Amino acid sequence: EKHLERLNELYQVFVDTVRKSGGNNQKRYLMLSTYGGGWTARQIGMLKIPNKDNRNIIDIHWDTLSYSKSELTPYFNTIAESAKELGCPVVIGQCGPKASEVPSSKINWAKVFFELSEKYEIKCFLWDNGKDYKPFNRTSLEFDDEAMVATIVDIVQEPQY
Repeated sequence: EKHLERLNELYQVFVDTVRKSGGNNQKRYLMLSTYGGGWTARQIGMLKIPNKDNRNIIDIHWDTLSYSKSELTPYFNTIAESAKELGCPVVIGQCGPKASEVPSSKINWAKVFFELSEKYEIKCFLWDNGKDYKPFNRTSLEFDDEAMVATIVDIVQEPQY
């Protein structure tokens, strides 16, 4: 619990510093990650939004690969409800299947995960570390997983829920 308290103290200093620095920084959106990027109700709920500022965004990470809508739905619900209680939008700043996953699994994951993210109005960012998670080929400047990316684009352009 002490580490969560310290994180909240650091976020207060961060937000106060940015807001007081002039320019357009009073209106700037700031991203605050949960401890370890976790998505549990406890990890999100332990965040104290500095100054109850609704121009903060909660950032979580998702590295659990699940293809089951029934398994993922309660998690998305928890994330959305926790964010609503804090009065801030939430983004999943890191998500995606490992490069070693078979293409059909990646497509299935994308379909389930992004349909739920659209339903719960949670924006997501594919994680690319150039190693285990690499949907984008940095040499050819093309997606290695074009079918998965196409699935995601189709869903976020026209939600399927």
